[in-house]
Amino acid sequence: MTSVIWKKILIDLNQNLEKDNKQICLIVDNAPCHNTDEKFSNITIEFLPPNTTALIQPLDQGIIHSFKMEYRQILIKKQICALEKGLSIVEFLKSLTILDGINYANRAWNLVKQQTISNCFKKAGIDNIQFITDEIAATEGENYEWCTLDNEYIQCDNELVCFGTMSDEDIVADVLAVNQNSTEDEEVFAQSEACIKHPSTKNALLSLDSLRDYFCHNNIDPLEAFEDIENLILESSEKQKCQKKITDFLSKS
Repeated sequence: MTSVIWKKILIDLNQNLEKDNKQICLIVDNAPCHNTDEKFSNITIEFLPPNTTALIQPLDQGIIHSFKMEYRQILIKKQICALEKGLSIVEFLKSLTILDGINYANRAWNLVKQQTISNCFKKAGIDNIQFITDEIAATEGENYEWCTLDNEYIQCDNELVCFGTMSDEDIVADVLAVNQNSTEDEEVFAQSEACIKHPSTKNALLSLDSLRDYFCHNNIDPLEAFEDIENLILESSEKQKCQKKITDFLSKS
């Protein structure tokens, strides 16, 4: 992360807090990119003492490790699925998108147990932690017993540099490059959107039937989940039919 990105994050966060009329205290480590002279109306920034991050920051007490383990379990499972489909590992890796990474990260975070987070806060010396949501614990019973990861694989990127300090020249060059390429990026995005073929309702229902047959043949439960998925497909189809275009509101001459 660069100081420019960090500043943008703080500005966006502060704007959201202003809208919600909330104040927060943001505790951060001493990474160079976190240094800022900017003052925010709804954010108070407090820095951890130097060289203590690994000792008193809850994320470093096991939360990050647990998240990485879950994420890489998911990635390995997806690789196995790709092999079952006849793809090579290289073909699988080339097929991954940013959206895939976001979805995998979201699921991995949901698989981090509430008890794990609570224990890591206690290990960091923060005891009175009360969770106001059970969303994290919703998938607590799930695990990946079919696969165990080597600790070396989980921590393979621990030494990866994820922040840095940019010079004024770097910042100017970055901004100029963004402005120069923004139009080209928009055109590429529009072309890629046009090329995306979304499955029809018919194809989705046929795929669901095929999956239901597979589960039934192999006595895999719960089959009830397919009824919920089928309802979601039908509801989505109805919404698409009812959704109007802007041209529907224009009078025809």
